Amino acid sequence: MEMTATHTGTCEQSTSCNLYVVMVLHNPGEQREGGERDVFCDVHWFWSPGHIKVSTLDATLIPTAILPHLFKIIMPYLNQGSTVHHKAMHIIKKHYTTPPPGGGEALVPGLQRIRLWTDGHPWVYKCAPNFGPMLYWPVDPASVPDAATDQGYAHADDCEIVHNFFEHDHASGPQDITGKIPRAKIQQAVGYGNATNIYNYHECMKFCMECPELQAPSGNQAHRGGSFTHNNTYNFYAFSDGRDGHQEEYDVVEDKKAEYKTLKGCKADGGMYFYHSMKKEGSGGTGTVVHARGFPCRCAWCRAGEPCRYTQFGPKAGDHTPTWNQTHSAEETRVLREAEKKKRAERNGGNATQLLSAATAAAAANTAATTANADAPAAAAGATAETAAVAVASSSGGSSSSSSSSAVALGEGEINEMLARHGMAGV
Repeated sequence: MEMTATHTGTCEQSTSCNLYVVMVLHNPGEQREGGERDVFCDVHWFWSPGHIKVSTLDATLIPTAILPHLFKIIMPYLNQGSTVHHKAMHIIKKHYTTPPPGGGEALVPGLQRIRLWTDGHPWVYKCAPNFGPMLYWPVDPASVPDAATDQGYAHADDCEIVHNFFEHDHASGPQDITGKIPRAKIQQAVGYGNATNIYNYHECMKFCMECPELQAPSGNQAHRGGSFTHNNTYNFYAFSDGRDGHQEEYDVVEDKKAEYKTLKGCKADGGMYFYHSMKKEGSGGTGTVVHARGFPCRCAWCRAGEPCRYTQFGPKAGDHTPTWNQTHSAEETRVLREAEKKKRAERNGGNATQLLSAATAAAAANTAATTANADAPAAAAGATAETAAVAVASSSGGSSSSSSSSAVALGEGEINEMLARHGMAGV
């Protein structure tokens, strides 16, 4: 989210921030025949600075046509990642299992399992930095040795994680509208001139905590019905990067790269849509495994914790132990990112050079074809132009069936336009 208040002109901090949205369904009622059972739905929003980099994706290398789609699905994908996701999950788990300060019972005492539904973003969810911490979630913190050097145990929370993924391009839903609620209030306040100092994530957090309409769901929300109706509480949190002056107020997300063993045979873009971290004896130092299979299953055996009888459907199921390898310091993480960025730039630079050479050669061939002797056979000029078109199409990854007329019209402007579509500098 880009800040637009008037004070952003002299701001020394990043004027963009991220908003991570989590909708939680809990304490369902009795089953009702012919209708949905009643359930409580809470909303948790997490603000953080826009410059937090905990994923390996470089936004400058994404085609501009794709960027709006990525931001539309969920905002934190480009600047937040698995680190923010797991920190948010730990906070939410504590929220539901800790008795209120005034006394009484926790909202969900004895919580043993969390079911997640997300899309399958390969840099946030379907990746080792997500599956690695999942391996340690079921471990009881009280059983972790004091001298343990495995930093993965920092995620031990005595709770299983069942992570379900939607199919590709099928994750749109109520979370999209829910994410717009605080943003719309902020933009409305700025547009009417009622707020001029909302210039970073901290000011967004302050606004949300003070805005009367964001203290609890309105009656307009609660009367709609349905599982994802906001009918209980609104909750706001914020993460600091540890250097922005607000580290004493909020939880800190350190920009440190943690490395875990990868899951063999589970590609980030593969067809695995179900991962379950669970306790299992004899499964290594953690005593837990991440069970992966093609599709979620709610059969009687799965519900009872017994071996499923339908594992033959979809990709092969298997147990994995993506244990922690190492965590780099903030400076090492910065150096690694710079090296990765340089490597990608060199690779893309080589692609740009090849594309530019092919386009320049095509333009020269077109010029030669159009200035050929008028007495030369027309077929020869047509063949030359067609050859130029094939060279350009194949170098840019397109089909070789481009027509000769498009090749004849290819000039410096067209070359620059083509390079721009690939995010590369023109001639």
